[in-house]
Amino acid sequence: MKRFLAILLMLCLPGLAVSQTNFPQHALRLIVPFGQGSTDVMGRFIAEGLQAHLGQTVSVVNQPGAIGTIGTRYVAESPPDGYTMTVSNTGTHAAAPSLFSNLPYDPDRSFTHIGTFARVFWVLQVREGLPVKSLEEFVAYAKARPGKVTMPYYSASARLSNYLMTKAADIEIYEVPYKDSSQVVAGLRQGDLDAAFFLLDQAMANEQLGFIKSLAVSSPNRAQIKPSLPTFAETYPGFEMSSWLGIAVAAGTPEPIAQRLRQALTATLDSAKTREWFASRAIEVYALDEKATVELIRKDMKIWADFVKDANIPPVQ
Repeated sequence: MKRFLAILLMLCLPGLAVSQTNFPQHALRLIVPFGQGSTDVMGRFIAEGLQAHLGQTVSVVNQPGAIGTIGTRYVAESPPDGYTMTVSNTGTHAAAPSLFSNLPYDPDRSFTHIGTFARVFWVLQVREGLPVKSLEEFVAYAKARPGKVTMPYYSASARLSNYLMTKAADIEIYEVPYKDSSQVVAGLRQGDLDAAFFLLDQAMANEQLGFIKSLAVSSPNRAQIKPSLPTFAETYPGFEMSSWLGIAVAAGTPEPIAQRLRQALTATLDSAKTREWFASRAIEVYALDEKATVELIRKDMKIWADFVKDANIPPVQ
């Protein structure tokens, strides 16, 4: 009987291995847990690279809401077969545990992390009609109007940027929640908002619209894409703010499938096309493996826990 079971197991295992190493056998989906904006653009670019290396269509689906947690939860609860991925990021995997009292997923245990692919910095922008031309003038304007300068947050990282700036500059602002960055752009155009933080690549696109001005970037050094733009650190030494993005699938995804996805992501990031595309948008290629990604999430979760406590932000129920 034992010999029969052993033979049966030997017959089954090759089929299982073949089904996993032949992955993927049909189209995949990449869930972007935000609407239109920088994360969406980067997610679509990475999806194209994955599609080329996996040999199957990778469709991008936007599922925005609750600063990215709705789409992220969807992937956490998807079948662990590797066919449904999410763009993991600082907000959904590091900030959310401190911002929600009942987060419906665990940033570590609910996912198999494929790795990270990008790190991006933030730009403070203001509406054209605001009578300021520099970070220093903006701070002076805000200090003269405590709690009246209107700024949105549409992601956890955008909210952290608001907090870090107001703390460094010792100013008070009036925060307004928005669903996504495209709505924020409309708010600036209509004059409903005074200023907002955008990721660097979107900020450069915003400037082309003609009604948005850039004041400072949160990178440690001036961005090559716009060397005339001062850094926050030039006014507030040590000020730096960045966000990372990665790829994750549901926990329990078989390791051969996860490795196949990691190979495709690595090949995408190693290509000259990716390096050129990222450089043209001042995006940093940030390739951490699965172990380093988990370590990053745990480290950033501690940073966010301290921030939420210090800022006395009540959790969302």
